[in-house]
Amino acid sequence: MPVPPDGSGTAGPRYETMGFAEFHARFHSDGAFASWFGRIQGLLPGLSGGYSRRLADVQHALIDLIDLLDSDKLRYPTDRSKIPPTGTAGSPPARAV
Repeated sequence: MPVPPDGSGTAGPRYETMGFAEFHARFHSDGAFASWFGRIQGLLPGLSGGYSRRLADVQHALIDLIDLLDSDKLRYPTDRSKIPPTGTAGSPPARAV
């Protein structure tokens, strides 16, 4: 997350990235900061209900593209299996071995 630096010797805006540890600490200690993420936080439980058909279709298309671009399996030789079209709600679909 880009944040203004503590002090910058250069002209114009300059941003630094807030790391996860700092974000986590601030999120749990600063109510005003955490309130920025209230809407997103409210949406997260609904997103974890399982895998969607659309997500599976995107993953399948990406595997097909990798197969096309690296047909000799030189760059990505391991585990190009596709997730099943649908998974059980709340758990990832089983991976083919």
